[in-house]
Amino acid sequence: MAHRLDVLDLHNTGPTDGVEDDTLWVADLREADGRREQFRFSLAARYGVPTDNEMRDMIRRYAGGLSIAELHERAEPHGEDPYRRVIFLRP
Repeated sequence: MAHRLDVLDLHNTGPTDGVEDDTLWVADLREADGRREQFRFSLAARYGVPTDNEMRDMIRRYAGGLSIAELHERAEPHGEDPYRRVIFLRP
């Protein structure tokens, strides 16, 4: 079953924990069944700072066909808080 996630809201929160080697984007996603969750995406600084629309496209390409549960499985620990998990984007 193919899942489609909608990006409801997106904002750039700047570098992760003050480190300048990435930017952290927080996205509110909604699954086709209405389930909503917030995810953090890290983009390495070497890729520059995309516009909101470019970032939405990157997230859609990455998450195409995935469910919210599958995105949770791909999130990795990152930053000072051991419980903070992010998904690393590598365009």
